Amino acid sequence: MKPIGEVSFRLAGDADIEAVVLLDRELDTLPHWPVAEYRAAIAGPDSIPLRRLFVADSGGDIVGFAVGRVDRIAGDCSGELESVGVAASAQRRGIGRELCQSVIGWCRVQGASHLDLEVRSQSTGATALYGELGFEVAGRRRGYYHAPADDAILMRLVLKRESSDPATPAQPAP
Repeated sequence: MKPIGEVSFRLAGDADIEAVVLLDRELDTLPHWPVAEYRAAIAGPDSIPLRRLFVADSGGDIVGFAVGRVDRIAGDCSGELESVGVAASAQRRGIGRELCQSVIGWCRVQGASHLDLEVRSQSTGATALYGELGFEVAGRRRGYYHAPADDAILMRLVLKRESSDPATPAQPAP
């Protein structure tokens, strides 16, 4: 991979899937989803659950990605930050933060009242970043992760409405 230059953030397309999967496999702390899971995250506005895959693009190289999910159940709308990964050569440059903010903004526009995530207890850098973004610890799942074994820290961000009128629901966007 060439040196990191200017980075743009965008929704992923079909052409990005191979690079996202390769990056997923390079990073030990990621869930290593099957290709079909990443494809589902670009499936379209009618997919259930509704997912979006965001990428960080540096001169045509995918240096990071994040997957967000929105569930609408019985009138409640909630979001989840399912996965975030940044290439080792691109870490500590604000890329993970921007990817998280992309998912947060998308979930907010979809009308989610909150956004949840799970993070390895040993991922202190990620936990600190999520705290800086406003997430609060909501619980712990002991022995949740394997290879390597670790607990999951559950975190939640309460999302504020973008509209100044609380009676006006946010308009879902693709």
